[in-house]
Amino acid sequence: LVIAAFAGFALVALLLALFAFDREQQAEAERDRANLAASISRSRELASTALSLEAQTDLALLLHVESLNAADTYEARSGLLTTLRAEPFLSAYLQGHEMHVRATAYNGDGSLIAAGAADGTVRLWDAVTGTSVGAMLSISGGTVNDVAFIGDQVVAAGGGGDIYRWTVTNGEPVGEPLVEHDAVIWSLDAHENRIASGDANGRVIIWDGDTARHTLDAHTGIVYAVAFSPDGSLLATGGEDMTVRLWDAMNGQPVGESITQHSNWVLDLTFSPNGRVMASTGADETVVFWDVSDNTLVGQLPTGHDNWVRSIDFSADGQLFATASADNTVRVWSTNQTALIDDLTTHTDAVWSVNFHPTETRFVSGGADSNLLTWSVELPQRPGVIAYSPAEAMSGQVISDMALAADGDLLATISDTDTVVWRVPISGDAVRSASTEGALLTGLALDVRYTAAVSTDGRLSLWETASGEAPYPPLTVGDSPLQAVAFTPDGETVFTAGDNGLVTRWNTADGTVVSDPIDVGLDGILSLAVSPDGTTIAAGGRNGDIILWDLLTDALIGEPVTVHRAAVETLAFTPDGLSVASGGRDSTIYVWSTDAENREDSLRRLNGHDDWVLDLAVDAGLIVSAGRDNTVMLWDLASGQMLGAPLAGHLDWVTSVVYDPAAQMVYSGGRDRTIIGWTVDPNEWSAMACAISNRDLTPSEWGQYFRDTPYRETCILAQ
Repeated sequence: LVIAAFAGFALVALLLALFAFDREQQAEAERDRANLAASISRSRELASTALSLEAQTDLALLLHVESLNAADTYEARSGLLTTLRAEPFLSAYLQGHEMHVRATAYNGDGSLIAAGAADGTVRLWDAVTGTSVGAMLSISGGTVNDVAFIGDQVVAAGGGGDIYRWTVTNGEPVGEPLVEHDAVIWSLDAHENRIASGDANGRVIIWDGDTARHTLDAHTGIVYAVAFSPDGSLLATGGEDMTVRLWDAMNGQPVGESITQHSNWVLDLTFSPNGRVMASTGADETVVFWDVSDNTLVGQLPTGHDNWVRSIDFSADGQLFATASADNTVRVWSTNQTALIDDLTTHTDAVWSVNFHPTETRFVSGGADSNLLTWSVELPQRPGVIAYSPAEAMSGQVISDMALAADGDLLATISDTDTVVWRVPISGDAVRSASTEGALLTGLALDVRYTAAVSTDGRLSLWETASGEAPYPPLTVGDSPLQAVAFTPDGETVFTAGDNGLVTRWNTADGTVVSDPIDVGLDGILSLAVSPDGTTIAAGGRNGDIILWDLLTDALIGEPVTVHRAAVETLAFTPDGLSVASGGRDSTIYVWSTDAENREDSLRRLNGHDDWVLDLAVDAGLIVSAGRDNTVMLWDLASGQMLGAPLAGHLDWVTSVVYDPAAQMVYSGGRDRTIIGWTVDPNEWSAMACAISNRDLTPSEWGQYFRDTPYRETCILAQ
């Protein structure tokens, strides 16, 4: 009995322990669910707050990073990408100035940036890393109005009327200040060993080393601008008297008559890199271009700025120029067409200065908001990370389709009659290429073993992906044009379809037709997709209808899907095979269930493109679309909402997109003969945000947004 009693007590104790353990497990699960819900809520709250900070891009980017750190929500991803895309040319904030940045300059090799501010300070920055270099420099007499480099020296002048020089390597002064001016110096430029300076009394001095070589009574008011020509033979000056004058920089004599095209103060001027054209700008908000050989007017550009244009500069190749204005914006222009490329709005107060890098299409801007910003005017825009133009390999032809191998190692492209296979990431020459004779290629599929392409003469061509060898001659069952091709997941079967509305199954091992062509009831097929399990095909027709065909029973699955109002250009199954995404010439994307009974209830329409949707790529959480509107768009599969803004970079139709989920990379190709790689990794986006902000949240900012959390550095988690 005693033993039985002890056994009973033991059993009760065990049951109580198990019950307590189960309750603890339930409580822990409840806590985890509550913490997850709180993290998701916090992520969404931070994303919303960040999107409201239009005037503080660096702070907004950091809060977006924290939003993603809290939870990987749609709002976190979309908000971060939206802000990264809002100013796609913005490279970095150079943090440190506390007052108006009034002057900027690059040194001769573009490795350093100098910036002068209203508090009399000059700072040097590493142009690549965005870090401050050396000690802060300063002048006497207040505001720094202009800066320049002369060899290994940085030069500055301003309110005190003196010119200061320092060695950039150690910040030591070079000699005594140059003191010939008796008024505020407003403008500086340097060429080799010479300096030109202009003051508030209309005088310009050309210095040779420490010597005032020529003193010019150049203008009847403030000399706001001086600039040497690229070869140093000419000096241009402009000022408060609304005139521009040219001078022989060697003897100080005037060259030609005064230029009087401006109707208000001339605030800046610059020469084109070849020295043939001078551009001047100012308070009349226009840019005037002059042929310096004879002082003749080349053209006049209304800039569209709605306040004074304070600064102008050409890019090193002369293809671009930038204007900076008191309306808080910088505008980037194409020189050849004098066409506006972009209106940059990150500054929140008057922009005083803009200067291009001496060899690249990068530039720096400084403004009254105390911000010093660097920019890169290059395509593709962020978050495009690679661009490759295979024009030589493909005879300059447009890219009409692309396919990515399942392992993500190889990318194939077709263009007119050529098929090219590239190793990913694309970094050089093609791995191999093949050409078909005569007819144009219209569709492409890539398997680990085979590359398949179809053409307008009704032929299917296969090559071994590894060797590029054709195992057999091109295959055909007629001369009706083929438009689409797709492999089964195991690569043993390839399907073709085209204008005759038939789907043909081919055995890839020997090139034989597996069975009679399938008449799916469509009047012309433009798109094909095979389900991940290989049991279903989807076909899209010229009339906008889509069918699903069961390969096991050789029968239609439900009624045709008739949501599109025009031809269906592209189809893609979701990885679980439960849904299909379709895109067409009606500019829409639809996502719908493969289950005929649930199709109507599951139907979602994705609107964003304003021209034909030409291709789709789908993964577990992401849809990527390519359009005839020259854009690539990212969509959240769960919600059907667009992630961020459209990705711009292509200069013509984007005909094809593929997605590598392992690398989180999208590749797009199009009629501009270019392949662009876009990172869709949110961790990469966070790293970009941190590089642009070039700082962490300050303790004060942290206290405002994270009162109950101990301070930590935001960007350590993004590295």
